[in-house]
Amino acid sequence: MAHRSLGLPPAAPGVRLTLAWARGLGGAGVAPWLVAQLLAERERWLLWLPVALGLGVGLYFALPVEPPLWLGPVLLSSVALVWARPAETGDPAWRLPALLALAALVVGLTAAMIRTQLVAAPVLERRGAHVIGGQVLLVEERVRGARLTLGHLWIEGLDPGATPAEIRVSLRSATPAVHPGDRVRLRAFLMPPSPPSEPAGYDFARQAYFLRLGAVGYGLGKIEQVTPAAASTWRLGLARIRQRVARAIHAAIPGSAGAVGVALMTGLRGGITEKIWRDMQVAGIAHLLAISGLHLGLVAGTLFFGARVGLALAPPLALRVPTKKVAAALALLGAFGYLLLSGATVPTQRAFIMTALMLLAVMVDRNPFSMRLVAWAAMVVLLFQPESLPGASFQMSFAAVIALIAVYETGVGRRPDHASGLDARLALYVGGVALTTLIASLATAPLAIYHFGRLPTYGILANLIAVPLTAFWIMPFGLAGLLLLPLGLSGPCFALMGRGIELMLAVASTIAGWPGAALLVPKPSVAALTVMLLGGLWLCLWRGPWRRLGVLGVALGGLLALASRPPDLLIDAGDRIVAVRLDDGRLALSPWKRDRWITDGWLRTAGQAKVAPWPAAGEGGQGGLACDVEGCLLNRHGRKVALAQRPEALEVDCARADLVLSYPRIERCPNGAPLIGPEALRASGGLALWLDAAGIETLSVRDVRGDRPWVR
Repeated sequence: MAHRSLGLPPAAPGVRLTLAWARGLGGAGVAPWLVAQLLAERERWLLWLPVALGLGVGLYFALPVEPPLWLGPVLLSSVALVWARPAETGDPAWRLPALLALAALVVGLTAAMIRTQLVAAPVLERRGAHVIGGQVLLVEERVRGARLTLGHLWIEGLDPGATPAEIRVSLRSATPAVHPGDRVRLRAFLMPPSPPSEPAGYDFARQAYFLRLGAVGYGLGKIEQVTPAAASTWRLGLARIRQRVARAIHAAIPGSAGAVGVALMTGLRGGITEKIWRDMQVAGIAHLLAISGLHLGLVAGTLFFGARVGLALAPPLALRVPTKKVAAALALLGAFGYLLLSGATVPTQRAFIMTALMLLAVMVDRNPFSMRLVAWAAMVVLLFQPESLPGASFQMSFAAVIALIAVYETGVGRRPDHASGLDARLALYVGGVALTTLIASLATAPLAIYHFGRLPTYGILANLIAVPLTAFWIMPFGLAGLLLLPLGLSGPCFALMGRGIELMLAVASTIAGWPGAALLVPKPSVAALTVMLLGGLWLCLWRGPWRRLGVLGVALGGLLALASRPPDLLIDAGDRIVAVRLDDGRLALSPWKRDRWITDGWLRTAGQAKVAPWPAAGEGGQGGLACDVEGCLLNRHGRKVALAQRPEALEVDCARADLVLSYPRIERCPNGAPLIGPEALRASGGLALWLDAAGIETLSVRDVRGDRPWVR
């Protein structure tokens, strides 16, 4: 059995032609032209520093083992020594930008290493029921019950050194009367954060590691309040404010609309039902639930213009103070408060940093709109939270903003001088929303496919309705409700906000029900996505004619995505779940046991909505798969893999198959034939197999994850 490489797939003919073309150009004087273009765009070099930082962070997460802490300082010192060397006549012209990029890459690698050490905390070793005592850090209202984040823990049977810093516990009963800061006691079933279910799957365990979340689980029985909240920290005080706002919104807006209102105002999205999520994702407006630039811009803009109008109404102040700068400072404070209230997620951080830089630019009389704002925001997020790079929030929010600024830098979408009148302005607004949606949709399409496995087809139409509705109705009434909440007058504002949300949800439900509302697409490889993103960045960040070369990068990434071959088999690590790709490309799932979280993830990666039927015992072979009462046999490209279900069939399976997957307690074949038993399968974390005439290639979840701090 061969081990599948983690690098690029074998080059397709089109890729080989592209590489040959590039080598030919190198001898025709193109290299000097590229260097000249690079030097001509010196003012754009800063924009590539966050890209180099991101490559360093990405390199860290791609490493199979944890690098030593001394590696970063040593590499950075080496770059500094080369930089300090006096320039000589024979030095290439691209020496300085290359050193800048290399230094930024090493800084990104080092920042990720340091962050990993700073957030290190114990992780639960094995699942089981425990009596728990802890302090409530956060209460999230959910569709069924509530979810508590607990800290300062005592867990029965665990030493203090092995006790997680924080855990999440879902309560299946009614929401308890507990508040952030309360000490509680309960019995719960806990388990370590889940690893990926396939080599290309989502790694929740890695995300939980950086959240210092050492276990998740659900409550068994009632929760007991030991002591009410006493001394408070800023985090607990903020959590209580978020809970108070959430309950005020729920009191004014019942049902699903209230859950969406809570998400928009506080970032707590646990109460949103699966149907609402699906409808908004299929309609292409799920981005409205992630508090980002639109929401921060509305809050800051409302406060800014409101403060300017208020100051202008007081002539003594208007004549003596710089009202524009004072209004910018007040808007900055309001935006910061909204950042804290909404949970400070990655999109919100990015939006706040950009909003803050824009307002600071207003205060110092500088241009507040430029690509440099995005670059500085990306660098801040990557330096302080490098773990956000692999996440959908970071990637999609920055991709959309970079693409929008790049297009508008060219002058597209600028208001014509002759445009006047209400009709012309309305047409320009509608066209602007449509253009913005189209640009953002194109920029985030590869990321939407990679992370969610679907591409909305009616997103422009849905956003033409939902974005103005959010901007002019939902968010203004929501902000007014927040401001009036201390006075007890928020109810009417939140109720009007709820009417707008109900209309938005009706639009999402209607569009999601249309035929072909979303295209399901198989997940591309990391290599293909990286090449596409680098091509897109090349197209957006440069200004000269050579920016068009980015189209080649996007096309090459698309070719790599098309050339990648999905696995023929997927095997879960321990729950006897098997997926077989039939000859028509559909996945068939074994009937022995099902786990919705695992199977939904497999279908999403495959770009499929439903599973194909598994052949019943005694039926003829389907897609190369045939079963009997003792197991199944997959025959493809002359290779046979046996899925053993009963020990009595083992001898026959070992004699006829190239590989045996054994679910009974058997770890080896009597005749020495290749066999993967339960113990080896658990150690692998799950397997993906490719069958071809040359042999059987395998890739395990453990191979992809490596030996890292978040891997148990």
